[in-house]
Amino acid sequence: MRRGKRTLIFICTFAMLLASAGMAYADESGAAPALDEAGSMENFVRSLVYEDQFADVADTAWYSQHVKDAYEYGFVSGNSETTYNPDSEITVAEAIVIACQLHSIYYDETFDRYDVEEGDPWYQPYVDYAIEHGIIWSNYPYSLTSKATRSIFAGIMANALPDDELDAIGTVTNIPDVTDQVHFSASIYQLYNAGVLSGKDEYGYFHPYDTIKRSEVAVVVLNLADEARRKAPVLKEIPDITLYSDYGTSITVKKDLAPNYQKLGWSTAPVSVPAGSSAETILNAATLTPMKTNNAELDGIIDGIFAQIITDDMSTYQKTKAIYDYLMDNCYYGNGWASWSGKYVKHDDDYVVVMGKTILKTGHGTCDNYSAAFVAMARRIGLNAYFARGYAGNQAGYLDTHEIAIVSIAGVDYVFDPQTDDYNSRPGRRTYSLFCKPFATQTGRYKGYDLTAAKAGFGNFQLK
Repeated sequence: MRRGKRTLIFICTFAMLLASAGMAYADESGAAPALDEAGSMENFVRSLVYEDQFADVADTAWYSQHVKDAYEYGFVSGNSETTYNPDSEITVAEAIVIACQLHSIYYDETFDRYDVEEGDPWYQPYVDYAIEHGIIWSNYPYSLTSKATRSIFAGIMANALPDDELDAIGTVTNIPDVTDQVHFSASIYQLYNAGVLSGKDEYGYFHPYDTIKRSEVAVVVLNLADEARRKAPVLKEIPDITLYSDYGTSITVKKDLAPNYQKLGWSTAPVSVPAGSSAETILNAATLTPMKTNNAELDGIIDGIFAQIITDDMSTYQKTKAIYDYLMDNCYYGNGWASWSGKYVKHDDDYVVVMGKTILKTGHGTCDNYSAAFVAMARRIGLNAYFARGYAGNQAGYLDTHEIAIVSIAGVDYVFDPQTDDYNSRPGRRTYSLFCKPFATQTGRYKGYDLTAAKAGFGNFQLK
């Protein structure tokens, strides 16, 4: 028993298990009956009769029977005498209460849930019990007054009963959105395979970072207490879908990931390229003005690369594609920061040289390194290439700072984004969705680019 002034608290929470559900309480002296060494699922019995008192639990609601059964077992009560509030969320503290009550009923154990020291929160006796019995651990890192996520709830519930009462009846090994990086992933898989959880759709998505509702908790508590309700989960495999980019490139991904790729410009239907506007036609029509960067080290690196990938009989299109392929084949995304040299008339020339040299020397860099290297090499074969800064959508649908290369041909600006195409490529499935793409068609992807400033920032690699 905790020392200090006691306060008798009436707790009207979602999860309160009632005395009639088999919970024995400490006597007035604070002494508790001896704990049975072995628990029993038979301790979970119906003790109440549901009489349609919850006006907000419609008979047609998917959770209706679950809430009624959970009430009769004494597992849940309403938030008032006439309402249940099924769409409300529970807190982490309330989740701990549920687990403690399940655990104590299973073991026919008593503890004084009303023994609260003055100044302590109402749930302190449950926290103490939960730590003592391994439901949570000391210094539990999650705010007890915050809403419980589905993953935190699963982590708590998996410790409410012993493992031998959660024997696997299923063989789920791949919940789509539960990886090793998800908190309490082992508990989530244990509850899936025990038939306690089944996910929110036919593919088994768990949505671990969503909060959990009172209606959903009723189902989980019943499945924990009544083995007959558990069913081995059978999850359907997520179907594949083929997506298409310009110039004939395609990629096959799981259907649920398609919206993320579409945000990056992929299409669910083959892209039709109008006659006369193919990348080959556009690039081969370009007027060329070859130039070096005037940085001896970088020019030497480019000379070495071109000796491997460029021949005199290649068309401009073939040379440009060879440069693009070289960056995707020989570079990967990683830190590519470097200090500027400050030797050029224009700031962007200096940046292009330093950042391009970094990725060509190390083999790794970010979007600005990829684009800078492309600009330097594209200029060497004579293309009117510029380095441009702005923002682009990522696969999560957010805008990130992003640098691209722009090539101006016959008054039209074309995007070259080797870093994004490299990122979206897969072994044996090279992506060219952003190779010679008219910039004017990319307003949904690229934001905040000032191409006039990008062109003005190039000084033909003139030294000071």
